[in-house]
Amino acid sequence: MPRHNPSDVLRQRAVLHEGRRRDELARRGRKHQPLNLTPDQARRLPHLAAHLAAHDGWPPPVSRVSEARRQDLDAMHAAHGALVLLTLVLDALDELPLKGEEMAGLSRAVVDCALEELTLPGTPYAATTQRGPCGGTHAHPVVPLAHLRPEHAALVRAARPGPGGGCDLLGGQAHGVLILDGVQDRRKVAAYISRNPDSRLDQPGTDAYLEALEDELSRKARGGRAPRLSWSRGTVALRRCF
Repeated sequence: MPRHNPSDVLRQRAVLHEGRRRDELARRGRKHQPLNLTPDQARRLPHLAAHLAAHDGWPPPVSRVSEARRQDLDAMHAAHGALVLLTLVLDALDELPLKGEEMAGLSRAVVDCALEELTLPGTPYAATTQRGPCGGTHAHPVVPLAHLRPEHAALVRAARPGPGGGCDLLGGQAHGVLILDGVQDRRKVAAYISRNPDSRLDQPGTDAYLEALEDELSRKARGGRAPRLSWSRGTVALRRCF
């Protein structure tokens, strides 16, 4: 299986305007476009075909609520000031099922190891693990700028903030971008990191989107429970203070 160039993966996934564009396409596709499968698609995607037949063509809901992450970001900002969106390359986990217990455990462990290199001890953060539509497992922790180690903080401060900005860190295995300081900017980032971790679901109308829906329904039919791929550390106490 071909490997992804770390810098290319980072640039593809760290830019917030890309996330917002995909989110808008996904919202329009799921909320306003019933699906009509071809006979061949119905044969290949039996769970999806059955669901559409029972729900007048409407696909299953796959959106996620971002309120908890918004509260995390607001609390971190109130306590520590400016925030940084990090992207961490997790290509070593590409072969694992995305929504499995092993992925949940290993991705958290890898994020914690990377944050030991990037941030000071005791740094609060909110994070999620996601996978691009063609592979490329990655994580998005949000941390206070004041908690980055000085050498990394200096690079992030020197780079352009906001969508399309930021800089590579850890030799291209990480990327950091300063989040713009408005409430709406934090809400957009909270929504971005709260999206369904399977980015195929951001591409309605494509075969990958249909296959992702089939995978979701098949897993639920087997009684499979999707472990949490979005989590936070040290933010609950901050919420109580603010």
